[in-house]
Amino acid sequence: GQVERFTRRMEAAAANAGQKSKRQRRLEARQQGSATDEDVETAEDDVEATEASAE
Repeated sequence: GQVERFTRRMEAAAANAGQKSKRQRRLEARQQGSATDEDVETAEDDVEATEASAE
């Protein structure tokens, strides 16, 4: 039960040691993307938020 599951997890972790998780890869990709895109997205989010609060 638990022991087998734990050992499987440890073996899987050892097998792909050094590889980044999906989350880490996504964050890295976002950082490499241009900052202007992020600025536009945040501005759009702000507009949507103010429109939503006005309703």
